[in-house]
Amino acid sequence: MNILIADDHEALSQLAADLILATIVAKPAAQLCLVGGETPIRTYAVLADRLRAAHISHHAVRILGLNEWCNLPHDDPATMSSYLAKHVCTPLQLPPQQFTGFNSEAADWDAECSKMRAHLERQPIDLCLLGLGLNGHLALNEPGDSLAPSVHLAELAESTQHHSMLEGVESTPEYGLTLGMADLMHARQVVLLVSGERKAEQMRRLMMRDISTNFPASLLWLHPGAICLCDRAAHSLCG
Repeated sequence: MNILIADDHEALSQLAADLILATIVAKPAAQLCLVGGETPIRTYAVLADRLRAAHISHHAVRILGLNEWCNLPHDDPATMSSYLAKHVCTPLQLPPQQFTGFNSEAADWDAECSKMRAHLERQPIDLCLLGLGLNGHLALNEPGDSLAPSVHLAELAESTQHHSMLEGVESTPEYGLTLGMADLMHARQVVLLVSGERKAEQMRRLMMRDISTNFPASLLWLHPGAICLCDRAAHSLCG
């Protein structure tokens, strides 16, 4: 995994947007698997600005939601589908059929997972943008003695239930739907964003390069196309 250190969150966002833009230029119909939360919001804004300024054709791009909270109304602002519609699909003027995500209100979670597995078999991920959880999780792959390889229903750790996306939600989800670790590892390129002092301890742990299922982010050291973008605040404990 290549580690790139940016001066601050703005510089990190610019670098991340550059990587996504390069993927789109190389493959106009690329499938981008995107993460939610506070960290990538600026990245998505910069990407939209650059695509407009450069007049780069991007209307064949496909967006894939990395995960989803279970049992939230599909139009709840906290859902991944609502988040990506607001920050990515609408600014990029992408039609709804070019977004694929989990149904947060699915009647059958196993069927929903099977549907996503079939989608991934048809359409591989060209670039997967990830965030580093406060407990080291990737997507909703929580630390444990073992990790699920493919799309699955995940029981959320307590720290994940306090994710910034869930602020203001009346009933905090206990479960989520997520891509599995093998799905992430099969992406052609993976970009991990790590920003801010609150992620410094997890970044320090990542830099130890000890690979363990109890720290899912550490498995990215095994990915041949993984890049970690962190700012100096997140890198402050790494020496």
